[in-house]
Amino acid sequence: MPELRAAAWRVVFAALQHNPVMAARHAHLTGRAERPLADNQARIAGAAGLLRQLHAVIVTATPGTRPSPPVTATSTEPPLPPENRRR
Repeated sequence: MPELRAAAWRVVFAALQHNPVMAARHAHLTGRAERPLADNQARIAGAAGLLRQLHAVIVTATPGTRPSPPVTATSTEPPLPPENRRR
């Protein structure tokens, strides 16, 4: 498991730059008025959160099931408005 923890730790560095949710969580943890975390502590908390999410996905997966098919260009769903699209 140490390798998995180290991988999660490395992911946090990239996620803080590219994931607005992770960056907001980090900013909240380090900037709160009561008991703020140090930068390293907040990064460790982010890595722990990622490991919890990964564990939940692995544990709740039902053997033999397939993931949902991806939405394709032939989908009947309406496109997202421009303000909601990724840049």
